[in-house]
Amino acid sequence: MQDALAQRILAAVMGWKEDRLLAEQDVLQTLAQYKYDSYEQFEPGVKFVESLAVWLCQFEQTDRESAYKFIRGHLVFISSTEMGHLVRSVYPDQIRPIVRRVAAETLKCSPFALRRIESSSAFKLLLRRSLFLGLSDGARIDLFRRSTEELDNEQVHAAYEISDEKLGDMGHELSDALADANEGASSTFRFLFLLDDFAGTGTTMLRRKPDGSWTGRLKKVSDRLHKAAQLKVFDRASLDVHVCLYVATRQAIEYLDTLLPEFEQNGAVWEPGRCRVHFVQELGPATAIQEGADPDLDALLQKYYSKALEDRVSYKVGASGIRYGYGGCGLPLVIHHNTPNNSLFVLWKSGNEKHAFTPLFPRFERHRRLVEDDSDASGN
Repeated sequence: MQDALAQRILAAVMGWKEDRLLAEQDVLQTLAQYKYDSYEQFEPGVKFVESLAVWLCQFEQTDRESAYKFIRGHLVFISSTEMGHLVRSVYPDQIRPIVRRVAAETLKCSPFALRRIESSSAFKLLLRRSLFLGLSDGARIDLFRRSTEELDNEQVHAAYEISDEKLGDMGHELSDALADANEGASSTFRFLFLLDDFAGTGTTMLRRKPDGSWTGRLKKVSDRLHKAAQLKVFDRASLDVHVCLYVATRQAIEYLDTLLPEFEQNGAVWEPGRCRVHFVQELGPATAIQEGADPDLDALLQKYYSKALEDRVSYKVGASGIRYGYGGCGLPLVIHHNTPNNSLFVLWKSGNEKHAFTPLFPRFERHRRLVEDDSDASGN
């Protein structure tokens, strides 16, 4: 009954006749039940179709078809199930090949000799000398840990802001494990894998401040390792750092690949050239909505955008602000637990007293201060 009422309200908002409603309702209900109803920032009891009706009602009648066309034709929604698949894929698709490649060098054998490498003590020791840290709660470290039986609990931690006590305990567990193996391996971590769910621009990971200093999660990780040097759980000369993203835009990958070498030369605790960025799923340029590609959508965004929506320092980037999302990414993206601020503002921005607007997919703003910073997968 609730679904039928929501569909009737939507038809009234859009001015649809019975035949148009019949043509649209099956698709909308399928999408809602399969994905959109599961959006975690909806208020209790709220479902997608009724949220869509409320959202569309805010536009003038002549603009509603363009807004609806955008949702039907462009929206990309990553469900919890799909994100879970990416989490389970990061170890076999990204991490294991990295460890295997170094083990092959140790064994002086072909990197394609998979059975020989993965059954060797060299591979097993290198895998044990790997530390895994989550860069945000979106990393879903709990699922990663459960889906990767080869790893020990004492080499996986949910957050990169790890205490000296915990890091020291992990180092002691590593020493004990290597002593039991009786291989004489160094009792330091050889690999540091940093896991996160999404990067839109890459600036949350790493960026320069106006004064030339560095900030971002990689800078914080580097500072943490520097402070932990006395624990002797890392060897700066041999440590390899790998950022593993479940979803990333081409814009973010290219940005980090360009900026990382400069950071490594001027601030990173690890040696230059020893940090790499990887991804499981790329959102290529074709996913983004470029200004000028759809004149009707451009006009819609221009008409309903307001500078009053730029309520953070970071949202005042460039002349366009966040009309096409933070950093001008132009993403039509919604992730099941939050909407990235890199997506078009009409999807997630709630507005303020100067420009009230109820978003289709409300976004939880992690950082509420007026600082030049983004949140986690929820936008960066």
